[in-house]
Amino acid sequence: MTYRLVLAIVRRQWRALVASVGGTLFFGFAMYLLLPRVYESGFILRVPPPVVPPEVAILKQYVKLTEVATGDNMSQVLQVLQSRDVLKNALIGVGVVKQTGMEDAVAMSFVDQMGRDLIITSLPGTGPGAAGTIQARIRGVNPEATQRLAESYLSAFRASEGNQRISTLQDAAKSLGEAQKKSKDEVSPKDAAVSNLKDLKTREEEFIKKEQEIAKNRESLESDLQTWRRARSELLIRYTESWWEVRDLQQRIDLGDAVLKAWPVPETAELPTAAWKTVVIKDAELRAERSALLEQFDQQFLTHLRKYRNTDPSRLDRELQIAKDAEWQLAQELSRLETSIKASAAPYSVVERPFRPTDPVSPRPGQWLPLIFAASVLSGALVLYMAYASDSTLDSAEAVQHYAGRNVLGVLWFIPPGDGKVGAAAAALAYRKEETLPQAEPFRLLKTNIAYTIPDIPNPMFLVTSSDPEEGKSTVSSNLACAFAEEGRRTLLLGCNLRRPTDSLRFNVAVSPGLTDYLKSGGDWRQLRKETHVPNLTVITSGNPAVNAAVLLAKRSFQQLLEEAHKEYDVVIIDSPPVLAVTDALLISPHTDGVLLVYAANQTRKELLRRAIELLENSAPGAGQRPIQQHVLGIALNVRFPFASRPAYGYEYHRKVVRT
Repeated sequence: MTYRLVLAIVRRQWRALVASVGGTLFFGFAMYLLLPRVYESGFILRVPPPVVPPEVAILKQYVKLTEVATGDNMSQVLQVLQSRDVLKNALIGVGVVKQTGMEDAVAMSFVDQMGRDLIITSLPGTGPGAAGTIQARIRGVNPEATQRLAESYLSAFRASEGNQRISTLQDAAKSLGEAQKKSKDEVSPKDAAVSNLKDLKTREEEFIKKEQEIAKNRESLESDLQTWRRARSELLIRYTESWWEVRDLQQRIDLGDAVLKAWPVPETAELPTAAWKTVVIKDAELRAERSALLEQFDQQFLTHLRKYRNTDPSRLDRELQIAKDAEWQLAQELSRLETSIKASAAPYSVVERPFRPTDPVSPRPGQWLPLIFAASVLSGALVLYMAYASDSTLDSAEAVQHYAGRNVLGVLWFIPPGDGKVGAAAAALAYRKEETLPQAEPFRLLKTNIAYTIPDIPNPMFLVTSSDPEEGKSTVSSNLACAFAEEGRRTLLLGCNLRRPTDSLRFNVAVSPGLTDYLKSGGDWRQLRKETHVPNLTVITSGNPAVNAAVLLAKRSFQQLLEEAHKEYDVVIIDSPPVLAVTDALLISPHTDGVLLVYAANQTRKELLRRAIELLENSAPGAGQRPIQQHVLGIALNVRFPFASRPAYGYEYHRKVVRT
């Protein structure tokens, strides 16, 4: 259903669709041809990674200085490429900006414009030690001028980069010189500390050896005392304490005990033997030497060796070696930088020089053509949507059926006016005296679909009306009556359009007596019947126009006419005024088996169609008692204009009507 509805919209608005898509394509291609061609020229640089000596890189305290010295080549080159001085020098080289005589504001505007037209892309190396690339592109509308500007830009970059690189290397050399001096200042105290600590350790080892010797001598003295005590004890067995040998041994023992108890003993002290005096002298010398060494070390400690007082000499030795290596590496790096300053080696190489462009980069067909086609499709869809949203009418059976919720029982085509032998009203008949036009086929199909819609009613009586005037309801009712009569069924066409009757002119019969005369004066309604040129078709004309048509149609005599005609004829077709214009159709509708609603395609607003269906359903017999009213049998789509879109032949003829 949705596909058919969309197809109907496209079929109706195909001219607007073609105009929108064609206009968009024309405008897009015109813009593509009129836009200025933009060309692009430039160069490609190869930038190797910086080389950092591994010995220097491992020294954490000099990492920053090393980075200053070696630098990040990629960032340095990009910084120079994007500097305003380089852009200005490039413009001076091609004569766009003068060296002197031009205001800075004007010159800077050209520099800013060049900066906007400049495209710089960088691609770092993917692997360790891989070189990166930098591509610089300049755009312009003239190929030769673009190439000259690119060459001037490359020359300005190389000159500026060389000056900046030398300045950077000089700054790095100065920083490394200061670092070297600082390293030397750290090496000297460490070297003195290592020497003094080693000397201190050696002297302490000698002190330990001498102390061990003095300890052995004290042991020897204690051994002498024990020997003297044993000898005294042996002498006391034979002699008394007054014996001179006993007294001599006792004096030695007492003196020895006093010396050991008062250790260390001064050199002037009285000693038992000469050996004891030798031990005391050595001990005094050792103590004096130790005091002097400690006093000397304390003086060094108070000056610049305080932090190395408790340092392991081996660890201090390693730190000293690292400091000496750093000093050497810094000296080597400083020498390398001085050589680089003199050689001024560039950290890049030109892989591709500026070239003369041949093909423009903008506009490109690969970018514009898809955009143009997409815009044309979008504009076509937008036109269709706006046409559908703004159009309040319906033009196809699918659209009417989707909107109204009722089956379209027939699509009726334009009937040509003829050759002038018949009047305007009679020209609306497809069943003429001299011939039956091909336009009668849709009415035969409409008749068949009505029979499918109400198969349980053998002799139907239904009302033909419309929602708005001039929709062709009288034409439809007349031709439909002819189609039923053509089948051989006794058909009565009852003209109930008492305000604007046209049935007498269409069938070329007398106006009076008509339905108006019967409803006003009474009598036998059978006397109103008039035979037509179509066999089995009887017409009761509306009669003379009446002002009080609603009052006349509400009479009991009209209801009696309908009841008796329903019994005598096989088919009764009632032609009435529009539903929304007057109340006549709503008065007649409850006394019929159903209503055929005529809708004029591309003419009547769709809101009127839905409103008419609602009024007819509410006026149907038993309205409000059934959940779904189906008093409106269906819709006859009247395509009144020859230029409207026509459905395929035979589509409606073979379509089965499904009751909704």
